[in-house]
Amino acid sequence: MSLIEVTMILIVISGVALIGMTQLDGQWYARRNVHGDAEQLRQALRTIRNTAIEQQADVRVTMDTRNDQWQIDQAAGPMGPAKQWTIPLQSTASLRPTRNNVTFYPTGSADRDVQLRLSDGTVTDEVRITAVSGMIQ
Repeated sequence: MSLIEVTMILIVISGVALIGMTQLDGQWYARRNVHGDAEQLRQALRTIRNTAIEQQADVRVTMDTRNDQWQIDQAAGPMGPAKQWTIPLQSTASLRPTRNNVTFYPTGSADRDVQLRLSDGTVTDEVRITAVSGMIQ
């Protein structure tokens, strides 16, 4: 057997093994989507929290799970007037928050602890807001 033949056999075996690995766990696609959606929510919440700090104004997020959107209300502050905008959620997973709203203060803290559970079948992920620190995990 030549070196080229051995190399071709190794490539074929590697390809079959790769295909087999993805077929063994049928949840890999759902897991990837749910974890990706959770990370996008974390980033959006961090941006909203940072807006409260930078604008020195309370920012309230109301989560409308029926219409898959967030209503964001920024109070008037020393850096500018009040603002209001809506963000559509483009998640493939269902979202279940423990509370439907949270307010971030200029200090970076939040008015309450909130857990957002994302689920797609059997795969779940969770986003948490800690009231005292305003940290989003």
